[in-house]
Amino acid sequence: MNKSMETKVNIANIKEINPYSDNTNSLAYNIINNAALNKNGTELRAIPLTKPGYITESNPLEKQIITLDLTENPYGDLSWYLLFDSYDIFSYEPNMNNNFIEKCSDSIGKYIATTESYVNNFGIAYKVISCDNENTAKVYKVDSRTPMIYENLLSVTQDDYGTSYYYRGMVEDNYINFAGMCWRIMRIEGDGAVKLILADKDAECSSVTETKENSSSIGKADYGYYTRQEDEYPPIEYIPDYFNETSTTSMYYKFNEWINSKKSDQNPLFSESDKQKLKNDTWCITGATKSLKCPSNAKTYNSLIGTFTTNDILFASGILGSYVSPGNFNDNYYLKQNAVGDLDQNPDYLVLSEMPFMTFGTTCSTNYGYNCIDGSAAGYNTGVAISMNIRPSITLNQNIEIVDGDGTLENPYIVS
Repeated sequence: MNKSMETKVNIANIKEINPYSDNTNSLAYNIINNAALNKNGTELRAIPLTKPGYITESNPLEKQIITLDLTENPYGDLSWYLLFDSYDIFSYEPNMNNNFIEKCSDSIGKYIATTESYVNNFGIAYKVISCDNENTAKVYKVDSRTPMIYENLLSVTQDDYGTSYYYRGMVEDNYINFAGMCWRIMRIEGDGAVKLILADKDAECSSVTETKENSSSIGKADYGYYTRQEDEYPPIEYIPDYFNETSTTSMYYKFNEWINSKKSDQNPLFSESDKQKLKNDTWCITGATKSLKCPSNAKTYNSLIGTFTTNDILFASGILGSYVSPGNFNDNYYLKQNAVGDLDQNPDYLVLSEMPFMTFGTTCSTNYGYNCIDGSAAGYNTGVAISMNIRPSITLNQNIEIVDGDGTLENPYIVS
């Protein structure tokens, strides 16, 4: 791990620090520098999140403070509102005090939500700032389903190599052309390598990339299987099978078949020069740990190609849901672009996870047993392997340099 980079995270003004300034042509330097200058709308900021997606006072859904009459409701009194200590989109359901509001002053600095919103999973709540009187509050709105929708950030956290700079929200300057395809930059790893996720497998970045819906999946692969008897419910154990080198239906096989395939003109999809620019990265199979560090007990695999992890998506602004909290989603971040209605009108994506797979769609089928990101889920199936869409991720070496571009769709990064 690069200890010199690790110390950068807690510096008050990270805009004054660029750990890659010794090479101003490097991709990592330009990513950080463009955000530090707010060149294309992305802000470089150490957001005050104790974990990704946590709604903080500095990041309300609506910046404007409004006046809320707590008695203007069907009940005609304050019992229409429930009181919460916190409102955390990772658990979806807020941390509840099991209390109704008795007077406005009891709710200052806390969150309130209507009983209707809570029971029906609407996700809407209000952060109480002050009280005009015991029936009237000054508040701003927060929403667990669409948190901080105006986010446009490059922020920092620790990974296994040091300080990682990651994109969050609906950023518009993380486009890069590589191997004749359009990719989105997810983050700079702590060693300076840059992790990408596919946006358009058919062409380099252009104005049509933003609206293409079938462009980010290269096919389907099996995600794993359950060990169980037919009469057992739920299954005893789930076994991820992402990197099974001998199975022709595994993600590993499908990705390696793809990266070694040929274009229509019979030239390699990835040239040998392209492959030399790639890091043989470590892919971590873990759950929603709210960290970009791989747990010591997690299964890992080294490969030139993989896909996004649960935590990659959560840090990008995804919302974690499960069969106990359906209908939980956020569409307002860059990973959801080019990812709607994918192959066969099935929006589900395979995501590296130790759990029965994490999916990445607008809805999740109720026939399969898994937790979801930005969807809903339920139930277990009979234990057969299920095929899901796969979206390639690659990592460019730490010494990669750019020859042109500023990361926008109209002027994507081009590397040497």
